[in-house]
Amino acid sequence: MDIDDKGFGIGGYLHIRVSVNITEPLCRDWKIRLGKENLLWVDFKYERLPIFYYWCGMVDHDEKECLQWIRSRETLRPEEKQFGAWLWASPERNQRAQLI
Repeated sequence: MDIDDKGFGIGGYLHIRVSVNITEPLCRDWKIRLGKENLLWVDFKYERLPIFYYWCGMVDHDEKECLQWIRSRETLRPEEKQFGAWLWASPERNQRAQLI
């Protein structure tokens, strides 16, 4: 997010660095509170993300080891995927980095 000379953010996203617990599925979105009453859903995108499995969102295994896939007896349909390539952030960097 670009910051103007008064400290206000300009842009459609906030770029942050986080640690990810790879024993849990990736987080797709989160509800945050803005002010006292406003709740907002925030979608996440990831940079430098290793290949992950689209059925379960885990980064530590593939289809052959996925319990969700195995338990379904390979009957899951593509439209049932809860994760996908849309979790990857665009590689383009249109905004410059700022220390906040």
